[in-house]
Amino acid sequence: MGSRAVVLLSRDDDVAEERFGLAGRGPIHTRTGRSFDADLADELPLRLRAVVGQVGLFTEVDMPWLLLDAELLPWSEKASALLRI
Repeated sequence: MGSRAVVLLSRDDDVAEERFGLAGRGPIHTRTGRSFDADLADELPLRLRAVVGQVGLFTEVDMPWLLLDAELLPWSEKASALLRI
């Protein structure tokens, strides 16, 4: 069982600033509005932005930002060092 999350993902920092008034990447919140851990909230949007850019999703849907409903699995966050061996 994981933690439900809502991730606001912008194509780049300029889009986040212009559209949402955010400095840098978008936030990650639980469905009830609580913020996720700062380390996760800093790293995950950058990784997601890179993957979404590589597969061309921003271009395919012709949008400069996405709102993702996700499930973050606690074991993958807590045991990430074990998975990278």
